[in-house]
Amino acid sequence: MALTSKLVAMDLDGTLIQANGSIPDSLLCIIKNLSRRGIKFAIVTGRMTETAEKYAKIIGGASTISYNGSVVKKKNGTYVKKMIPLRSVRNMIKFCRINELYLQMYHNGKIYASGKSSYLSSDPDSKMVESQIIANFTKIKTHPTPKMIIASEEEKMPSLMEEIKEMFCTLYISRSSTQIIEVTPEGIDKKHGLNIVAEDLGVDRSDVIAIGNDMNDLPMIEWAGTGIAVSNAPNELKNKANIISKQTSSAGVQEALELIFH
Repeated sequence: MALTSKLVAMDLDGTLIQANGSIPDSLLCIIKNLSRRGIKFAIVTGRMTETAEKYAKIIGGASTISYNGSVVKKKNGTYVKKMIPLRSVRNMIKFCRINELYLQMYHNGKIYASGKSSYLSSDPDSKMVESQIIANFTKIKTHPTPKMIIASEEEKMPSLMEEIKEMFCTLYISRSSTQIIEVTPEGIDKKHGLNIVAEDLGVDRSDVIAIGNDMNDLPMIEWAGTGIAVSNAPNELKNKANIISKQTSSAGVQEALELIFH
């Protein structure tokens, strides 16, 4: 199988990187060889810009789409940003406080969390930037944010997703794991960010490959000319993908790149 793709967009967690945060040398070698052949790459992640740019550097250079599309770095180094409005931020703070839900937000490259959580302690972003625990968000000055994270028990997720979507219909609500809901501004998702990058690089969507592993990857996988789900993805994502790898995570990415660019 050979495709004439010019841009490969890759999610990070559960896709490009392994559980320990590394990228196998064999996959790095393939990516760098394809880069020398003129193939462009993009990191498309719900993680912070700092994390996206770290991995862009590791793979030898790539466009970055962070916070699920809220912040996009163009080839000239400028950023396209969109924030969740302050009114929506305050309403979400009240909702999470009433329902005793963990809430995480971002401002000026820092993480602000509503309390200590297993999610925060395992968040790779928290290893790179300053994290601040806020006992009560309603008591401090708040700001527009590129993304909000809500964490809860897996069994509560289906009903919680529906409730949040109904209450915050002007925001984009997605799931990045069985216990994590991610919230971005209206109309902002990974497809939005990838479209900006493709236009910036002069690449048609038919020449874009998008690879992901969870439901926040769905918009870009449906939008791209070729959407790929690694085997650890949920069935809802696999059903929308053009290709499903046999291997998981980074091994699945390597499998897909070898299949397409053999």
